Amino acid sequence: MDTVLDNPVGITCPDHNNTKKPCYYFIKDGFCSKKDRFRCIEWLKRNSMLSYSSISKYNRCKRCFYYSYIEGLVLKEKPLTPYLGGLVHNYLSIYHSDDDSIKEHYSSVVEDKLKELHLKYIDIEDPNMYTVADIITADTMGVAYDVMCDIIHGEHEHGKVEYEVENKDIGIRGIIDLYSNSKIYDWKYTGKPDYYSRLSTELQAIIYFLLVPDSRQFNLRLIRKPAFKIGKNETIKQYSERILDDVKRRPAYYIKNITFWRSEYNIDEKKAEIDFICKEIKNRVNNGGIESFYKEYTCHFLSTCDYYSICSTGVISEDIYERIETCD
Repeated sequence: MDTVLDNPVGITCPDHNNTKKPCYYFIKDGFCSKKDRFRCIEWLKRNSMLSYSSISKYNRCKRCFYYSYIEGLVLKEKPLTPYLGGLVHNYLSIYHSDDDSIKEHYSSVVEDKLKELHLKYIDIEDPNMYTVADIITADTMGVAYDVMCDIIHGEHEHGKVEYEVENKDIGIRGIIDLYSNSKIYDWKYTGKPDYYSRLSTELQAIIYFLLVPDSRQFNLRLIRKPAFKIGKNETIKQYSERILDDVKRRPAYYIKNITFWRSEYNIDEKKAEIDFICKEIKNRVNNGGIESFYKEYTCHFLSTCDYYSICSTGVISEDIYERIETCD
């Protein structure tokens, strides 16, 4: 059954049960075990644990943040573009990890994702060849990354991949793609590598510097998505080989490295801004309710907001959205 939104005066938890502190349904780190909840509202009134992604959503639109961070709503049908970006990330985790068990884990993840993609988009009657090309391109670039790095650098950096770290004093957490020799690496698979700059990545860099005080560098590694189109009579294998040939011919075109140093940023100023956001969120939860997380009408800025359907109809459709499951 779809949920019709109402407008409560404030956010309160109707199921709050303090027979077990802080609540019978409470799960560590501020989550709720009830199926129709995600975050523990009572916990949010006193605490926060934000990531770069959640702060970015908050800065873009308070209502977007509410649906994502507090309600835990996600699209049932996941967009293909970020999914393929995740596939390339998984390949890089294999190449850069210093732990054989981690390499095996991500090798299995890649294999499962490729099976799923083939079943859903490729091994079907009358597949969309634009979608097929996107999938094959991402897979080929993941495979080719190893070759490109060997040509450009001669060897890979190795360290902790998908490194989860948090700072409870500040109220932030993050997952770093690679941490090696006091250097932070963030990987991005993108068709627009020129978009990324010191300014556009400042918040992310500073959050990572705050999370890892010993880090000295923030390194962006941009993997350029090839702009090829699959030929009318070209097989998938021929298309993949064409990409590989171009990658081997000009690897530096497809990998762009940008390094930023800790000393380049005013970290204290940004930390104060994050502290303010944390306090503001607590205040909105305590005194406002959903209406205090107001719409900022940036619904189509850069890309259409995942929650545009809710804001335009006032209904959370079970055909479109699902709630992230929490586990005790």
